[in-house]
Amino acid sequence: MVSALYPCTITHVRNRPTKYAFRHRTYLWLIDPDRPPRLPRALRPLARFDAR
Repeated sequence: MVSALYPCTITHVRNRPTKYAFRHRTYLWLIDPDRPPRLPRALRPLARFDAR
């Protein structure tokens, strides 16, 4: 499996007590959990793989 970033949109809609909705664009980072990628040292404080 090749690790990849996929763009996605998270959507929320509420109808009561008042109508409210929003969309948030983000990315899904799909990886092989048996072989997590090793991030460059500069990026390690910003992202991590935490297998809990």
